[in-house]
Amino acid sequence: MTDEERMRELAVHAATAAVHEAFVSLGIDTVTPAAVNQLQRDLNFLRDLRLSAQLARRRTISVLVGALASALFAYIALSFGLRMH
Repeated sequence: MTDEERMRELAVHAATAAVHEAFVSLGIDTVTPAAVNQLQRDLNFLRDLRLSAQLARRRTISVLVGALASALFAYIALSFGLRMH
């Protein structure tokens, strides 16, 4: 094994250990496949929750803008209607 291959192997090992320690410090088990699968499901749920919240926010804003535009139109229509009589 050359020095370059040995250095690469050590770097990969160090990076793997550092990532594992970071997950462990967050309370995440990365050793068992079931725990990794659970983490993936949790992250997918959080992504779906975020996307749903963004969609709800966009729809709420659209409804509010529509309601304000309708109220403004009704006010203008009524004020013109009252002036014409």
